[in-house]
Order: sequence, then structure tokens, then C-alpha cells
Amino acid sequence: KPPVSGTAYPQISSGNCIMRRNVSFTACGDFLAARKLPETYDGFAEVRDFIARGDARYFNFEMVLADNTCWGNQYYGGAYVRAAASVLESIKSFGFNSATFANNHSMDFGYEGLLQTLDHLKNAGLPVSGAGRNLDEAAAPAFLETPRGSFGVIGVVSTMMNPAAMAGRQSRRVPGRPASTGFASRTALWSRRRNSTSWTALSAKAK
Repeated sequence: KPPVSGTAYPQISSGNCIMRRNVSFTACGDFLAARKLPETYDGFAEVRDFIARGDARYFNFEMVLADNTCWGNQYYGGAYVRAAASVLESIKSFGFNSATFANNHSMDFGYEGLLQTLDHLKNAGLPVSGAGRNLDEAAAPAFLETPRGSFGVIGVVSTMMNPAAMAGRQSRRVPGRPASTGFASRTALWSRRRNSTSWTALSAKAK
């Protein structure tokens, strides 16, 4: 899905004066590639330069970075989508600096596949929201610091309606369940019948 670019205008109070500073973002839909992409194809530079307009540049990571120890899960997104970890090099070459992982494919290879993906994203230096090792981690925003401002991104998915495919809250004695942040509502059920839907919210604060 093509990226879009936008600008946020947070207000900054200074004494009796209120100033407005621009912070910008580039938002992309689903990024899905099974292998590392070449950087020499026609149009790469144009896409990269468009993405670079934003201070925050985030996307929906629509695949699982799992090895052959992970089996296909009963709850999956209609097809088993798996990629090599080297695909993250392509993502970084486009200039993305944040990701969401709340989507219908995050559980394609079960809990272990999700955890392996989160580890790869972390090791690549990409703050990720929308999935985690328990509900609190999955629901927490991914914070991103840029020279012009701070961003917080949260992600939820409305298509994984089975409770076993949603992150669970931990307790003092029981670890939480790793998965995505589910969004269950009448609107979510409508979306599930008609289309696979992931949701992302962005908060920005200028420096």
C-alpha cells in the first residue's frame, strides 16, 4: 500500500505566547516481502525520498520472521506469510524508523513465531507497537525520538477475534499471553466481515 505523508501541529506554550511547530510523519500500509529487495530497481529512489519527508516513518509489518522450528498456527491470516530476517535490511533502506505488528498475520506461526519476529525487529532498532509478550506490552505505545519531536504510536487489529490470538494480561503468578492487541467492537466485527483491518494512532510532540 502506498505511503502517505502528513504534518502535525502541536501547540507549545511559552509564557503567554503559544507557538506552533511542525512535525511530520510518513505512514505506510502493509509491508510484505518474502525476501530482501534489490535497491537498484526503477522507482526505489523516488519511494525512499518520499518516505524520508516524515520525521516519523512507520508501517504495518505484515509478515512473520520465524525459523523452521515454528509450525503453522490454527489462527492465521488466510495464508501463512513468512520472510527471512534479511528483509529488515530492505525496510531500513527505505528509511522507516517505526513499525506496528498488529495485523491478521502476526500469529501465522504461533506464539514462538511472534516472539521471534519481535526480537528481530528490536535487534534491527525498530520500535514496534501492537504486539508484545503480554497485553501491557502489546498495548503500550512505541516511542520514537527525532530531532524535531517525539512520537508515540499504538496499533490494534480488529480481525483476530479469537481470544487465543489476542494478547493476555499477566498477573503476579502467571505470565501473560504473547500476541497482538485486539480491538473488539461492533465496528471491528463489521470490518472483519468485509475486510482485514488494522488500526494505528499517532501522537506527536514538537521539541
